[in-house]
Parts: sequence; C-alpha cells; structure tokens
Amino acid sequence: MKVADLTLAKRLCIRGTATKSLYGSTFLAAPKNLSMPTQRAHAAAFCPQLRQIHSTPTAKSFGMLTNPFGTIKLKMSKIDHARVAYESCSLQFYEGNKLLEKFKLADNLQSWFHVTVLHIWMYSSQLKTQGPDGKEMCQEVFATLLLDIEIRLTQAGVRTNLDKITSELISIYYGQILAYDEGLSLGSDAVLASALWRNIFDANNEEVTAQDLVKMVEYVRIQLQHLDGKNLLDLNNPVGFLQL
Repeated sequence: MKVADLTLAKRLCIRGTATKSLYGSTFLAAPKNLSMPTQRAHAAAFCPQLRQIHSTPTAKSFGMLTNPFGTIKLKMSKIDHARVAYESCSLQFYEGNKLLEKFKLADNLQSWFHVTVLHIWMYSSQLKTQGPDGKEMCQEVFATLLLDIEIRLTQAGVRTNLDKITSELISIYYGQILAYDEGLSLGSDAVLASALWRNIFDANNEEVTAQDLVKMVEYVRIQLQHLDGKNLLDLNNPVGFLQL
C-alpha cells in the first residue's frame, strides 16, 4: 500500500462511520484479563446445540442416537478447539503481537473488541473455505466471543442492559466483518485501509498516520497469507497467528 492511498482511504471512509462507544466509562474502562470459562461452563452455554438431534433417519442421526456420549464428546472437542482459536484471536491485543503497544491504541474494552473482531475475521475467512465443518467452527468461535463479552462486562460491574449492549455489539461485529470482506474481495488496500481506519484507529483520530495504516494493512495481509491453505479444523494441531 502506498502512503498516498491514505487520502483515498479517508475519502472512502464517508461510506461508513467510525464505531462509537455507546456504553460510557464502562466500555472505555481497561478490560480485565479474565480467564476463559472451563469446558463445563461451555457445555452449559451450548447445551441447546447438544440437544439438537436430527429426526431424519440417516446413518448420522442413527449414530447419534445409538452413541450419544460419543457425539457429545465430539461436540465438546469442537467447542474446546473453538475456544483455543478464539483465545488466539483475543490475545493479540495485549499479548501475542501486542497491537496495543505497536499502534498506540486506546487501552480499553472497545479497542480490545475491535482488534479481536479483526482477528476473528481473518481466522474465519479461512474457516469458511473448509466446508460445513468450517462454517460450524465459525459459529462456535462467534459464540465464544459473545460468552467472553458477557463475562467481561459482568466482571466490569455491568448489571443492567446486558442484552441491549450485546445486541449492539453483534451489529458492530457484522458491520466490521462486511467492511473487511469488501476490502478482501475487491483486493483493494485502500478499501481495507478505510475499514481499518474506521474500526481500529477511529476515523476522528488525527494522530493516525499513513505509516500506521500501511503497517496495519501489511500486518493483515501477512496474517491472511499465513492462514491461507492451513487446515484449521485439525483438532490436534491448532493454527495460530504469526508473531510479527
């Protein structure tokens, strides 16, 4: 990406607005480093999915009925695998690539959320190419994100409007995913930079330089290239992000 593309990226930004916090000081507070829920907690969260047994008399559903514990064990393995994948995405803000320090981002829950969504998008872009199981894994990672958000907000002292906040975050999530998809599908660094400028850096932040955008676009492209072609469904060999 050329430095001159910053002007085009800013011009493209009129197509979307920078994400704003709707939650006051709570959402802008420094996020706590909370441990992920245990496997049992995940089982409770996803128990409705575990109870979904197809009524169609296929060999698969017959196997689920004759060996329900094996099916539940497989489901739990997928949930644990999604948790590991999600942790890899969520840790890139503070740990991992330490994007908080590298790009001087605001140390708050809002920035953490945007960076985490970016990495979930990169990971899911490859998962979606790996058939029905890949798409199912995308849903598990997304479900883990929602569970983690609920835990973080609760630990931060939020006791009211959790449903409203979660609903708004889901809308923000899908809006950002669509923006990144557009940049990827068009193969345009300027469009991708515009999405990153709006969502990661906040378009109203005058301290963001062209060099910052160039580095972030390069970072995203390198990570996408690293994940391309990898089997992200191998439960025994989880794939993470490159440390740059």
